[in-house]
Amino acid sequence: MMIERRCYHIFQPDATFAGGIAQTFEVAKLCRKHGLLYSPHTWTNGIGFAVNLQLMAASGFAGEKEMEYPISPPGWVVEARDGILEKPFLHDQGTLQTPTQPGLGFTINQRSLRKYGQRYFIMDRKRLVWFSLRTRGIKVSKEIDRVRKEKRARARSRGNS
Repeated sequence: MMIERRCYHIFQPDATFAGGIAQTFEVAKLCRKHGLLYSPHTWTNGIGFAVNLQLMAASGFAGEKEMEYPISPPGWVVEARDGILEKPFLHDQGTLQTPTQPGLGFTINQRSLRKYGQRYFIMDRKRLVWFSLRTRGIKVSKEIDRVRKEKRARARSRGNS
């Protein structure tokens, strides 16, 4: 519907979040049909990057639109993004070569997977509070908490109605 109504000039689904490879490839085909651009959103790990890179190549948009991906040291670096892959996806002066290996073009590094594959992120209520304070400051953190409490109160009042 959004494509048919031309809501955006460029559509940027990430196949790892937007319904998978088949669904995202359908979005790319519909973009082509309606004269719109497609460039996958690739702000995930190396596996998600590989999926979206292959979709970009298969869609035929690779020569028409750049594929955006973050490289912003020290937080967004190829070595961290591709940490569990045998070989990272390196770019040469902004150009990526689509891998030709079987499947999606990567191999998992089993040693790295054992080391990092269990869990890489834990966020419970206590950690969220400290994260919010550190990254956003006390004023914004209090505002987020106020909005959260208001939503919870509205939900309770609807439940009692």
